[in-house]
Amino acid sequence: MATARLTVMVTSDLHCEVSGWDYLRDRPSRSGGLHRLAPVIARLRAAEPNTLLLDNGDLLQGNLLADEAARLAGEAWNAPHPAIAALNALGYDAAGLGNHDFDYGLDRLDRALAAAAHPVTCANLRRSGAGALPRDIVLERRVLCDDGARRPLRIGVLGLLPPQTALWNRHHLHDRAEIGDIMAAARERLPALRARCDVVIALAHTGFGPQLAEPGMENAGHALAALPGIDLLALGHSHLPHVATTRDRAIVLPGPQGLQLGVARLALEWQGQAWQVTGRQAELLRGTKAPLPPETPAHRAAVALARRPVARLDRPVSTHFALVASSSALQIVARAQAGHVARALDGRPEARLPLVSAVAPFRSGGRYGPGHYALIPRGTVSYRHVADLYPFGNRLVALRVTGRDLRSWLEQAARIFRRLRPGVADQPLINADVPPWTFDTLFGLSYRIDLSQAACGAGGRILDLCHAGIPVEPDQPFVIATNSHRATTAPGEPIYVSRAPARDILVEEFARTGRLDAEPERAWQFAPVPGATALVDTAPEAAQDDRMLASLGAEVLGTTPAGFLRLRLPMHPPPRARP
Repeated sequence: MATARLTVMVTSDLHCEVSGWDYLRDRPSRSGGLHRLAPVIARLRAAEPNTLLLDNGDLLQGNLLADEAARLAGEAWNAPHPAIAALNALGYDAAGLGNHDFDYGLDRLDRALAAAAHPVTCANLRRSGAGALPRDIVLERRVLCDDGARRPLRIGVLGLLPPQTALWNRHHLHDRAEIGDIMAAARERLPALRARCDVVIALAHTGFGPQLAEPGMENAGHALAALPGIDLLALGHSHLPHVATTRDRAIVLPGPQGLQLGVARLALEWQGQAWQVTGRQAELLRGTKAPLPPETPAHRAAVALARRPVARLDRPVSTHFALVASSSALQIVARAQAGHVARALDGRPEARLPLVSAVAPFRSGGRYGPGHYALIPRGTVSYRHVADLYPFGNRLVALRVTGRDLRSWLEQAARIFRRLRPGVADQPLINADVPPWTFDTLFGLSYRIDLSQAACGAGGRILDLCHAGIPVEPDQPFVIATNSHRATTAPGEPIYVSRAPARDILVEEFARTGRLDAEPERAWQFAPVPGATALVDTAPEAAQDDRMLASLGAEVLGTTPAGFLRLRLPMHPPPRARP
């Protein structure tokens, strides 16, 4: 009885890391990137005769190269999108889509995909006309078997992405595309695809999520894994690398930005007229050192944009301490947001309402490592520094909210902190399961966060919520400036949406000011937890910020195996000096 092995290589969440250049630091990338995975892909192809190479979405957005490629694609520029060109050069066999692939609009997405040498599939995307994609595809290959013969193999590929994409990009997709439920699309397409194919692969741009299926779920990995008919489930979106094998399937979730390649090996047994999958293995492989790819026009344009001067700064700012104290870096973003919204609402009744500005630390370590922090030195602020603070292409949105909404907003933000027990030393402070970019600071308010209470518990963590020193009333009206991504799930009524991306607005506001004021405003602080200390990890460079370390009473404990600087924070007031 003949046997064979199919090796499937998967990338996901590359976010246009294909040039080998770190545009935010203006230097070659020091980790990740598709160019570092290329030698690994070549080695596997040379060693294993039956291979597939697939991408699981979020390819076209994520850095200044992606921004410039999208801008240039709207002009007289006929070269392929640099990310698509990179996939073509490596000979990808198929791809799915991710939510961020829609961030520049359908026209730019269509233009990018038109140059792809591989098919692209998405089962829960509904479009008509030239931009419609196949809901699934079948790849026909002839695999080399252990007896030296080649036999036909039919591989079904099904693409899926979060239905929330339609909300996050509604300004692009309204009346032009619909994105349905992941589980409904999978249940609809899988039986027929399974009947036609020997192997079925789901390119599901979604994280693991709840164990049981829920309507409209964003992260459906666990629910998909329970469906019959999938031999390989490729996941993404969450940026949390993972592999697993069960009796029925292999699961791979590769690291983002080309940090890892997902590899699944399926053992096949020929049973006369068809193949049977008899075994599964899965692993994640890291990239290796490799030369930088050739420069493209988009890369040169991105470098020039990154170096463009915007304003000046009198003191350095960073997000090193943005999860434990009010951050000057976030404050300058908040002031720019508020200034733009105030001018946009001038002459409208809402202009009389108090204005609050919500900003989160998009780059604050965590799963991305000790180098993933925003840092702007004193002196010239360039465009790359603004992109460091605000890496996404969101729009700026103003919502009319109530004091009750603001309190709920802050309670949700405070989920990032673990509950601390009084009298217990060295408790971990940050809940690694909560993304740091959900931790909004609401500038324009003052408040305390009580970590002795459970997150979103009955008692509440937000204390002393005030505006201009006066307690906020539940029904008191406010306007809050935020981003379009947050606005899709936030309470309140939208009263303004910017036409330009929020980062471009920040650049205009910074240039208008010329010199940025980084004097910190204490929007929030922790309430005392008597006798407790907490541990938090940050960037190694934070050890040089004596002013912040002193203000927090932080003790430097050293460097963790992952390269973070570990701090001990006192969560109780210092003892009073004797008279």
